[in-house]
Amino acid sequence: MPQKSWHEKPHYIIAALVLFPPLGIPLVWLSSWSRPIKIAATVVMGGLFVGAIAPRFLPKDPPPVVAVPSPTPQATPIAPPSPDPLQPAINQAEAAGKLSASAKTLPEWRKVAIAWESSMKLMKQVPPSHPRYELARQKVREYDGYLSDANQRMDIILKPRTERGEQVYKAARGKTEIWGMFAKYPAVTLMIEESEWAKLSDADQVNLTLYVKSLVRDVQQHPAKYIDIPVDAPLYPKARENLSYLCPTCWSVMLLKRTSLGQTLVDRTVVQGLDPWEQTRKEVPGTEGEEGETFRRNRGLE
Repeated sequence: MPQKSWHEKPHYIIAALVLFPPLGIPLVWLSSWSRPIKIAATVVMGGLFVGAIAPRFLPKDPPPVVAVPSPTPQATPIAPPSPDPLQPAINQAEAAGKLSASAKTLPEWRKVAIAWESSMKLMKQVPPSHPRYELARQKVREYDGYLSDANQRMDIILKPRTERGEQVYKAARGKTEIWGMFAKYPAVTLMIEESEWAKLSDADQVNLTLYVKSLVRDVQQHPAKYIDIPVDAPLYPKARENLSYLCPTCWSVMLLKRTSLGQTLVDRTVVQGLDPWEQTRKEVPGTEGEEGETFRRNRGLE
């Protein structure tokens, strides 16, 4: 009997069917196995082989999409708008206008003057970067005119007392000059010896302050009279400008003290207008005098 080739041996065919069906199935059909066995082996092993490799060639399901919630947008804090510095000045000016419409007495005109002064100060706080800066500058000049009018109304009412103050000034041999010509608030300064000041009644002390206050307008209108530097000096134009725009409350009363050697020295400031009073209190606290309006009220001038 002739010897069988290796691929005809049953154990090799079975091994090929189990390990690698594409090789084992052809060997089955080349073998001497009966036809039913060949069909059965082909169907069973072919099915197992196809079942094993089919998933590799099928399209894979996409990974599940996990919905990630989008972060809730955080609200950006909005800074509150900066207050417009123009509006408070306009509001104050409207109040000043209402007061002036009905003012008749000295206290009423004084309130008008204070209101216009406040309006001017607020309007001067409008910065150059403000879109209505030019309007603010125009309003400052306009309010200054109204303030001058209020001061003139008070001057008319106070004229008898101002004239009395001038008489007191001359009798006490006082003198006036401009202090702080190039300072923030130059001041018309009336100087009188402390002994002469002490002799005055409260009413005449008040009259003296009214007189020096009345000189502010004369300085504004005739600054050259009060400048003690040569006209051709480099600082003369600046001095003239400063006095032309002298603030309405830029005045003060100083007391002089005579030494044992007969010298007269400035002793202290006794009364000041509002602007220089505030400046002195800020820069050299304790050396300021009494504020002018307070001084007058304390001595019975309403």
